[in-house]
Amino acid sequence: MDPNKTFPKYVLASYPRSANHWIRYIIEFLSNQPTLGEGNRNRDRKDPPIFKRFGLEDHYNVTEPIAIKRHIIRPSDDRSSHMIFVIRDFREVIYRHLGQPFSILRLGDIEKNIRMYRDLIKHYSNWPSKKLLVSYEDLISDPHKSISQIAHFIDKLDNLPELLENLDTHQETCVSMYDKYTGSQTKGKSTKFHSKQYGKGWKRYLDFRLKKDYEQLFEEDLNN
Repeated sequence: MDPNKTFPKYVLASYPRSANHWIRYIIEFLSNQPTLGEGNRNRDRKDPPIFKRFGLEDHYNVTEPIAIKRHIIRPSDDRSSHMIFVIRDFREVIYRHLGQPFSILRLGDIEKNIRMYRDLIKHYSNWPSKKLLVSYEDLISDPHKSISQIAHFIDKLDNLPELLENLDTHQETCVSMYDKYTGSQTKGKSTKFHSKQYGKGWKRYLDFRLKKDYEQLFEEDLNN
């Protein structure tokens, strides 16, 4: 991130494989502004704004980015920015992100990803500015409600009716950016897929490590 540039107003935080690109698409469509990727040296090449990916840069009425994607919150990230935190069932995303069957030989990798997931929850819980919790499962089961919440949170309502009226078309467009190796296996249509592919022992282990934090996050959100 160029220190001379203003930090985007919104931080979009999520563990990988939690519909981050779909949320970025929604934000860009609603705002007519780009979103930034993770921020590595080749960000613009490897993780460019969504509509730029499609060669539709004329979609942007404002070139200043409105949001920045984060899988790991950084010390340099502006805590006065507002946070949108997309959370997905840990049983789904950790398996999907690792991409291989769990093995005791991979316990170090699994623990690293568990810490990453928990750190995002802690950052959200402690975030000092305005914040919005978006459940991946709610986004799939009741997209109109979740998208409307996002639109009101970022105060971008003009394009909301068109997005909701043509939701299937927009979702298909977004999914088309993935190839068969890196893309969405569920095409945004299912909330339970990856967790069916590993055994009860690993399910119990993940529940032991993460279930309490995951459930408390929603309890905290309901109480706010």
